[in-house]
Amino acid sequence: MCVVPFITTSYTGYGGFRRSSGTGLEQREPGNARKGENIMSETLHEAAEAYIEHLRTQGKTERTLYTYGKDFEQIEAFFGAERKLTSILVPHVGKFFKSDALLKLSSGKERAKPTVEKTKRVLRMFLLWAKETDRIEKLPLPKGTPMGRSMKKGDNKNDEHGQQSASTPAQA
Repeated sequence: MCVVPFITTSYTGYGGFRRSSGTGLEQREPGNARKGENIMSETLHEAAEAYIEHLRTQGKTERTLYTYGKDFEQIEAFFGAERKLTSILVPHVGKFFKSDALLKLSSGKERAKPTVEKTKRVLRMFLLWAKETDRIEKLPLPKGTPMGRSMKKGDNKNDEHGQQSASTPAQA
């Protein structure tokens, strides 16, 4: 593990550091749970922190980490930071995609479409990463969610809809 210094900004919840019971800081291996910690029981906030740290190790810029942190603040405000990641299901994500929390600013004005699409993309990429790192078993993404370049077209065996749309041997 290497310690990489970074500028602390308003998204301090996504810096990869947590306050320990003492006065120091405890650093976790990027993308890894604490020893003995079951990542399947992670909260949304814990998993989001691990994802941001993963992105940092991938060389993402501090600006990208900052804007993704802002997206996660919005996502956590809707779902709840302490919600277990495994409890987020397709209907919950679908409600978020249609919610005022995503579509409107606090002033009530419509949020810009590129901003809405970016937040959806961040959530989608995060959930794909959570699936790839065994934090969740199935992707809780509504049908029709654009999958981007990270998944091959027609590869739906890993989402919650994959079981329903699997063909029988007679149809194959």
